[in-house]
Amino acid sequence: MTRLEAIRDVVRFRYSFRTLVSLPIALLLPFFAAADLSIAGHGVVGWGLLDAVAKEGPGSG
Repeated sequence: MTRLEAIRDVVRFRYSFRTLVSLPIALLLPFFAAADLSIAGHGVVGWGLLDAVAKEGPGSG
């Protein structure tokens, strides 16, 4: 095995290891981002409903 082949194998191993580590993280990030946005969205909707109830009052319809 020449030195160039050894370097290539090391680089290939490091690249594959990085891919194995980063792939699950990359797959989970959109899930966490969507969950974060949905929580924020529910918070905004919740505050909007509270504001509507406070302005209209509970039996004003």
